[in-house]
Amino acid sequence: MDGRFGSISGSAKDQDDDPLEGVTIELIAPNGTTVDETVTASDGTYTFTDVVPGDYTIKETNPPGYDTDISDEDTSDDGDAGDTDSAVDNEIPVTVQPGEDDTGNDFVDSDVGIIEGSVLDDDN
Repeated sequence: MDGRFGSISGSAKDQDDDPLEGVTIELIAPNGTTVDETVTASDGTYTFTDVVPGDYTIKETNPPGYDTDISDEDTSDDGDAGDTDSAVDNEIPVTVQPGEDDTGNDFVDSDVGIIEGSVLDDDN
């Protein structure tokens, strides 16, 4: 690999740590344009290669039936400014340095819905 380019990789899994295959992952530039797009492999992993150094957002599109987002985060402590982003919004901010392999950009989704409502006791 040319020393000035980097790579970004991670995975998409479900709440039971099973891989999610065929999940669409986008590499988005700061101006909002999609630079590249890929889908996860059978083991749930994805990789963007030959990435020009700079700031990006990795965006996941939930697969059908997996509507609940559990987490999206950079699980490797590589000093990216977005590493402290705790919002669960299907987006991971990433900064790629020259020659860096930025790993651990992982998404976890659930096929178990969220139950909303109130709990009443026997007196109500």
